[in-house]
Amino acid sequence: MSEKTYRVGQWQITRIPEIDLYFDPAGLIPEWDESVLGEEAAPIIEPTRENGGSRLKAPVHSWLVRSESCRFLVDTGVGNGRQRTFAPFANLQTDYFDRLRAEGLNPNELDFVLCTHMHTDHVGWNTRADGGKWVPTFPNARYVWGRVDGAVARHPRFHQGPTAGVFEDSVEPIIEAGLFDEIEPGPFAPIDGVTFHSTPGHSPGHLAISLQSRGEEAFFGGDVLHHQVQVLRPEWNSAFCEDAEPARASRLWALGHAADSNALYFGVHLGGSSVGRVKRMGDRFTWIHE
Repeated sequence: MSEKTYRVGQWQITRIPEIDLYFDPAGLIPEWDESVLGEEAAPIIEPTRENGGSRLKAPVHSWLVRSESCRFLVDTGVGNGRQRTFAPFANLQTDYFDRLRAEGLNPNELDFVLCTHMHTDHVGWNTRADGGKWVPTFPNARYVWGRVDGAVARHPRFHQGPTAGVFEDSVEPIIEAGLFDEIEPGPFAPIDGVTFHSTPGHSPGHLAISLQSRGEEAFFGGDVLHHQVQVLRPEWNSAFCEDAEPARASRLWALGHAADSNALYFGVHLGGSSVGRVKRMGDRFTWIHE
């Protein structure tokens, strides 16, 4: 069954699912406490639960963005056949690639891959295994990521612990093929209407992406949010945020930007459709599922 396609100006935006993870609420958001939330929390949280149970669904996916003249992906999931220390990401064999083709995408016709950051579940399908080595999955695309996270990915510390192997199998082959662009935040001229925004905290150089077209905006938040409850409580970080205070500041900025521009917000790990709008309620925010 084909995924729902959203339209923002000239662009069509479709989710390409890879896997679903499930967490106890405090395992995903350590400060989780529903007793301090208002009445509006229930309809926001319920669609994100695992079949109505207590655990929270946290998907991993890409966003395929298309117009008549340009095709790009935002983030590329975990990838198949990776050696990873986090068991749910280890040695996957999913039909992600087939799902891309089912949406009518020829991998040779992709123009860009935009990476919000360099964590394993956002850069995996940058490459695929071929003849015992890792090769670019999209050989005619330019792969774009932030200069800060690019530097972090080259550092020896990145090659240990939960990020071990990510540089070697998902980043280095792109660099060796000369297909990458490391950028600073700001407008991205090759794609009309795209702007990268500095949103550090989850990772040192995390970038969010806005796409404006015909008076409308899509906002790709990457891992600024891991769950919609953080719209109600922006001070609640996820268990995966590397630097707490910058993560909170980036989240507040992103929520304000999305609310004030009436952007359609596209998340990566948000349960339900992963798509919604952020609205102001006095000095707070709320979420409306789309």
